Amino acid sequence: MSAFNSELDRLLLNQAVSESAIIEFLLTNCCADLRHLVSNILRDADDAEDAAQETLIAAVSKLDRYQPGTNFKAWLYTIAVNICRGYLRKRKVRHNLHSMLTGLFYLSDSAPSIEEQVLRGEAEVHLWQSVNRLGEKHRLPILLRYLHGLSNQEIAHVIGVHEGTVRSRLHYALRELQKRLK
Repeated sequence: MSAFNSELDRLLLNQAVSESAIIEFLLTNCCADLRHLVSNILRDADDAEDAAQETLIAAVSKLDRYQPGTNFKAWLYTIAVNICRGYLRKRKVRHNLHSMLTGLFYLSDSAPSIEEQVLRGEAEVHLWQSVNRLGEKHRLPILLRYLHGLSNQEIAHVIGVHEGTVRSRLHYALRELQKRLK
């Protein structure tokens, strides 16, 4: 068990510790990783900030459901992924509406400027475009594995599938990325 989990479990089991002390501990130790995760999923700074805050609020309100001795990071990431899925559903509705309006009024979306692409590097842009073209069920395991370092077991817990399904989705996603990047 990690030092983080041990310290959190100690705080949660100590009746004398206030809720504000637990919140401060979580903010100090989880916020950066949580923001990174939701930023990678949502790819929008404002939505990511909101989702991270919603995740922490939800986690604090549901701390009685967390079982000390288990993996808190996986538990927290499960909450975050579910909140992000809600944001993605809302975004998809907005995108569909925008696409319909674009077709009706012959509007066109502007492509990223050449300066932006040069700054990010063409290879990185191509990689992220390829990752972003994957469906959510394949993109999410890639993000959790390679950007956040979660194991297959932790990913399975976070997204609510069997570990074999995670392996299969990672295999398919990597094969698809390999084809797209050639």
